[in-house]
Amino acid sequence: MIIIGAGAIGCELAQAFRRLGAKITLIEANERISEDPDVAGVIADQFFGEGIDIRRDSTAGRVWQNQQGVYVAAGSDEITGDALLIAVGRRPNVANLNLEKAGVEYGDAGKCWA
Repeated sequence: MIIIGAGAIGCELAQAFRRLGAKITLIEANERISEDPDVAGVIADQFFGEGIDIRRDSTAGRVWQNQQGVYVAAGSDEITGDALLIAVGRRPNVANLNLEKAGVEYGDAGKCWA
C-alpha cells in the first residue's frame, strides 16, 4: 500500500495497515513525518523498526494504475503498490461551533487564537 501524507492520519493508518500485514510506503513532502516536531523522530524510528518505508522530502506527482498495480512518481522514484491511500488536505469543520461568540479567531488552516 502507498500512503501519501504523513500527518496524524497518514501515520496512524500506515501503522495500522502495517500491523495487519500490509507492506507500506509512506510518502511525505516535508522533511519530517508527523505534525509534532517533538515526536517525529520517535515515530520515524518506530516505523523503521516495523518495516514501514518512509520517503521524506518527496512530493507525489503523477499517479496511475494498470492491471499490475498502482504507481506513484515521487521525485526520481517510481513507487508501486496494490492500493493507494491519500491522507492530505485536512480542513477543520467549525461551521456550527459559534467560535466568534467565544472570541476565537480562526482561519482556513484551523489555527485558533484566543
